[in-house]
Amino acid sequence: MKVYDNLFGELRHEEYWPPFQGPQVWSHLATKRSESGRPKLSRIRTEMNIREERQLRKCSYCRTEEHTRIHCPNNPGLR
Repeated sequence: MKVYDNLFGELRHEEYWPPFQGPQVWSHLATKRSESGRPKLSRIRTEMNIREERQLRKCSYCRTEEHTRIHCPNNPGLR
């Protein structure tokens, strides 16, 4: 668009840039975002978040604690 023609000049090669006269800032590695994979949880855990007992999983089909629905011998849809 002609509106922006005069606002941005041509960016010259890095060799022509004047030397930088400011402080160098380095990032903190602990706060660096990982490049791939699932994001890590950064929530602060409190006493309210801790479970006291681990409940056993029950089968949602027959309600027994021996297995889950995927391995249920009583589920006719999985035979």
